[in-house]
Amino acid sequence: MEAERWRRIDQVFQEALELGPRDQPGFLADRCAGDPELRREVDSLLEASRLSEGYMETPRHAIDPDLLRQELGDPWVGRRIGAYRIHSLLGHGGMSSVYLVERADSEYDGRAAVKIMRPLTEDGDFKRRFRRECQILARLDHPHIARLIDSGTAYGRLYLLLELVNGVPIDRFCDASRLSIRQRLEIFLEVCGAVGHAHQNMVIHRDLKPSNVLVTADGHPRLLDFGIAKLLSPEEDSPQPTRTAKRLMTLDFASPEQVLGGPITAASDVYSLGILLFQLLAGAPPYRLAGVSAVQVERTLRHGASRPSESAAASGESAARRRRLTSRALVRQLKGDLDIIVQKALRTDPKRRYRSVEQLCLDIRRFLDGHPIQAVKPRRLYRLSRFMRREKLAVSFMAVLLALAVSSSIFAWRIQSQKAQIRAEQQHAQAVSTFLVEVFDLASPSFHQGEPVTARQLLDNAYEQFQTRQDLHPNVQIALLEAIGDAYQRQGLLQPGLETMGRSVELARAHHGEDHPRTLELIRQWATLHELAGDLVEAEKLARLAVAGLEPHGGHRQELASALGRLASIVGRHGDIDDARSLLERAIALQRRALGDRHPDLAFSLHELGLLHFKVRQLDVSERLTREAFEIWRVVYGDKHPDVLASQKQLAYLLLEKGELQGAERLTRSVLAREMELYDRPHPGMGFTLARLAKVRWLLGDLKEAEALARAALSLRLETLGDSHPAVGVSRYKLAEILLAGGRKTEAETLFSQSLAALERKMPKAVILAHPLLGLGQIHRGRDPRAAEALVRRALEIRRATMPAGDPLVLEAALEHGSCLAALGDTAGAEVSFEAIARQLDALPETVHTRALAEELVRRRVEIGGPGPVDVPVATSTG
Repeated sequence: MEAERWRRIDQVFQEALELGPRDQPGFLADRCAGDPELRREVDSLLEASRLSEGYMETPRHAIDPDLLRQELGDPWVGRRIGAYRIHSLLGHGGMSSVYLVERADSEYDGRAAVKIMRPLTEDGDFKRRFRRECQILARLDHPHIARLIDSGTAYGRLYLLLELVNGVPIDRFCDASRLSIRQRLEIFLEVCGAVGHAHQNMVIHRDLKPSNVLVTADGHPRLLDFGIAKLLSPEEDSPQPTRTAKRLMTLDFASPEQVLGGPITAASDVYSLGILLFQLLAGAPPYRLAGVSAVQVERTLRHGASRPSESAAASGESAARRRRLTSRALVRQLKGDLDIIVQKALRTDPKRRYRSVEQLCLDIRRFLDGHPIQAVKPRRLYRLSRFMRREKLAVSFMAVLLALAVSSSIFAWRIQSQKAQIRAEQQHAQAVSTFLVEVFDLASPSFHQGEPVTARQLLDNAYEQFQTRQDLHPNVQIALLEAIGDAYQRQGLLQPGLETMGRSVELARAHHGEDHPRTLELIRQWATLHELAGDLVEAEKLARLAVAGLEPHGGHRQELASALGRLASIVGRHGDIDDARSLLERAIALQRRALGDRHPDLAFSLHELGLLHFKVRQLDVSERLTREAFEIWRVVYGDKHPDVLASQKQLAYLLLEKGELQGAERLTRSVLAREMELYDRPHPGMGFTLARLAKVRWLLGDLKEAEALARAALSLRLETLGDSHPAVGVSRYKLAEILLAGGRKTEAETLFSQSLAALERKMPKAVILAHPLLGLGQIHRGRDPRAAEALVRRALEIRRATMPAGDPLVLEAALEHGSCLAALGDTAGAEVSFEAIARQLDALPETVHTRALAEELVRRRVEIGGPGPVDVPVATSTG
């Protein structure tokens, strides 16, 4: 077709697109009068546009490629573009057609999608838009965004080669999978993460709708079609929508400013996400604008959307059935916070919406976590709202306390049948409410002469108040004690936590019996506190009691999984890696069946399994498991929860082990800063973070700051845990190692001896005993080689019993033992040991640890007159 003729067709087609379907026939009759061929061409383009508004609007399963090829006489099938050959048509629209392509060379098998633009190559404005789209797609690198593979020109046509996404639109996936409200919100958060990534790269999508969000077989969404996204540049403070942008939008999901001609900003995507969320929750979008007159469109947008709960109520049982709910239950779930979240996202005025996608995500996470959302103004009925907002940890505690207490009362109420018993349980619930109000009154600023109240004071007040009350049902007493004990533990107050949780166990034994699942779950929690307090012997006894008791109760898989995970954590600290791994794998299998793939209890088990793989130097597996745990916790809890911070500490340690010291330091300092914001008093977890930061600074060569950080860690643990806690013993040997590296042997020897004595009392089977043994052996080697050899041999035996033969920590102990042999005069024995170490190091991937070992091996061999640096195999990276 001649270029001039094509431009004429395109001009009429573009003008027709600006009109609604009702106005198009009259317009075309006028513009195409006397030119029936022009009318046929334009009608054909309009029909194609209706089939697909976006480049992948029509999913591949909705079209028969062979039939389309026959009807359209498609000339592209069979052609080759780069290393790919076009296989079949996936979809087409007014701007482009999209084809399935397959790898044509023998390099590897692979499929992709190619977007071939219409023949407007002489149109400068079109070329600029095309280049912009390539820049946008190339800039975006996110697991939930379809990836750009290549772009260029073929057969005189511009094309984009894109990752092929096999999936179904998100609304259909949610309905077909019958996802619950929580599951829909969790998958929606992943979509928001992709949009937020685009916004961080100064990119607005502008066409967010279900057909552009496909969910793949793994259950995760992929965001498509940035073809009409507007790239924000610093020069465009108030970008105006172009005629092309206005034409390419999807009315039902477009923001009012897109439709009415206002500036397009990130708030436009927030609005479209609100429409998408409305549809996922209520089962249908808030309104239908396609085919409606311009006046009606404007009136609808200015009036605003209804509430999701109202739409769900109007739709009857159909939307509810897709969630395994009754219509009334669905409406009840949507009313309140979810209605408010969606309405705030759908404000007609962009300034009144969520300011960013991240703010929208934050409110959804707060809803999922049971916290007040930020879109709700404080209600007067919350008498102590000012105090609650200031003391976030206290609020969290009271939320748990109230939930446990009330749920226990309701449970007790439901299982009763007689009216008198029901009245009694109602009185118990009233007593709980009175108890909570009294606790708040005792903790209010006016009670303390205006001084800020700490979470510790609130907990102490609650416990003291509990002991004066005799009117609570045993179920309620147990729940209150459990909540107070758990809150003490989260504050790092282990001794009062142990006492309180112990009382809850005693009450449960008296009321339910020793073998009741409720009693056994409390025993499991008590074991956790004993483990954190450093009493591993008692912790293991209690954990095994909980596992043995819960195994016969087939319906309590969640509680059994938690008990298995706790037992695994304890035996793993003893060094029984294989036993711990078996327990954790069993726990994870139970949790995935009972809780799904995104539950915080599952995250705990994944995190613990990641630690076990780290101990045996399977770093890639450890990182994968730790990141999975981190993502679950982050979605459920937000960014400042202790569990989220714990997983980040482990990720930092993985970076350290891989030699990425600067990255490890940045992440560790970030965690420490958030812990200082989170806790209103010294917390044991901060000691762990300080110790890790000290290790990083030591490896970076800054012994002075490393020593200061290690001393701060020891001081903090002494203050929060007491002198007899194993963590204090660990802090002592870590400080001693730094002092020994600086040549301060006398002080280091004292600390190593104190550490060994404490750890032997509390953790007689633990592999960490090897650390102070090796330190003392190194110090004694120069003055008493025989005593040194005995100490180091014991350390080597401990590590060989619990670690693979080629583990760097085993080689470290073997290196020190070889040096002891040399000090005793057995140079030949030492050289045999060093040669074996060299061979094993050569087979290991290079890490900070193996690199340091290789350098130390060279130095030790030179000391005994063995081969110099040239002859020593040095660890090399295996990739």
